[in-house]
Amino acid sequence: MADRLSLEKLEKLKKQALGAVARAHARKALDELRVRYLGRKSEINTLLRGLAELSLEEKREIGARANEIKQELEAEFAAWESAALKRELEQGDKPDLTLPGTPAHFGRRHPLNIVAGRILKVFEGMGFKYVEGSEIESDENNFTMLNMPEDHPAREMQDTFYLQNVEGRGEDAGKLLLRTHTTPVWIPVMKNAPPPYRVVSCGKVFRRDAIDATHLPFFHQIDAFAVDENCSMADLKSTLEIWARELFGPQTQIRFRPSYFPFTEPSCEVEVRCFLCQGKTCSTCKNGWIEMLGAGMIHPAILERLGHDPKKWRGFAFGLGLERVAMVAWGIPDIRLFYENDLRFLEQFSL
Repeated sequence: MADRLSLEKLEKLKKQALGAVARAHARKALDELRVRYLGRKSEINTLLRGLAELSLEEKREIGARANEIKQELEAEFAAWESAALKRELEQGDKPDLTLPGTPAHFGRRHPLNIVAGRILKVFEGMGFKYVEGSEIESDENNFTMLNMPEDHPAREMQDTFYLQNVEGRGEDAGKLLLRTHTTPVWIPVMKNAPPPYRVVSCGKVFRRDAIDATHLPFFHQIDAFAVDENCSMADLKSTLEIWARELFGPQTQIRFRPSYFPFTEPSCEVEVRCFLCQGKTCSTCKNGWIEMLGAGMIHPAILERLGHDPKKWRGFAFGLGLERVAMVAWGIPDIRLFYENDLRFLEQFSL
């Protein structure tokens, strides 16, 4: 019975282990001690095999004490490592401040940010003020105020994301939606200050489009408008000519083609002479011209609805899809590439 497991043997083994840890002078020695006293085949576990020979009460007492000893040894090992780390830091070499620093690795701007920055810079240079709009809009601002009545097809559920239970909004939750265009930014601007205005806005818009190479349920638009006493289509054309030449080159030409938008009258599609083939016809343009944006003179009914006399004030407006411009400018075949976070794609673009 001399080899019978007892508390005294456990305490003796603990004292032996603590002494060995105190005498350890290297991490390798400490790791060996950890395996010896706390590993799966440690001396403590070997000793505990003798529990089978003890009574139930002795098993409980010695088993509990064995767990306490393991915890005490773990704490001692951790204290040794903490003290060793402190010594290493205190005794380590001081940094040489005369050595050249390690250059920071900077990421790249997203291609859509690059295009947006270039476009906004052009308009801000022409005196347009940047205004941020809300992605959650009321049905009234998104449609009614912009000449889209209750029976307009854009209000259909299959075209628009309507919202419910929106917290923190005073409007009826059933009349809130994710904006389908950035044009609603006109409303607060024209309501809260008198003309003249020159405003540009950029942001995400949402539509229930089927996903394919040219469509997503969300994309980005840039919308701009100007209101003054003498605004005309000539002002609109000169503004867009400056924009096109700044963005695509000094020889770029534009042309207007009649179109329809509910918030402008007259309305037009603006096409840019293909800057890839110089109008000679290529796989991108097909006919020498690239459709780029929609534009027109602000509808008199909208000006009147917002409290401005359409006989005194006139304005022009235009809007373009950011992804559309980027895809044409860089020959990108699929709109989904912008959102896949593939570094092989994103690293190709720079300012």
